[in-house]
Amino acid sequence: MNRHDFYAVINDFICDINNSQGEDEVKPLQECDNFFDLGVLNSLSMVRLLVRVEEFLGLEIDVTQYEPESLFTLRGMYEALVAAEPAP
Repeated sequence: MNRHDFYAVINDFICDINNSQGEDEVKPLQECDNFFDLGVLNSLSMVRLLVRVEEFLGLEIDVTQYEPESLFTLRGMYEALVAAEPAP
């Protein structure tokens, strides 16, 4: 999984979440944008995002293994969940 594809999947999902809630359209996030600081995710939508990432990557995410803040940006999520995973 390359970084660009991962970021695209996350951005699409966040846009879908916000559109389904009647929110204003969200611009694509930059890799260091904090999901919570920008108000594009809340705790419930973060859980939905993590479930989507699990499905997309085909792995189970044990959030207790990560610093919570490491999953609040595209870069942090990619580095923690994709770049750190050993290749099959």
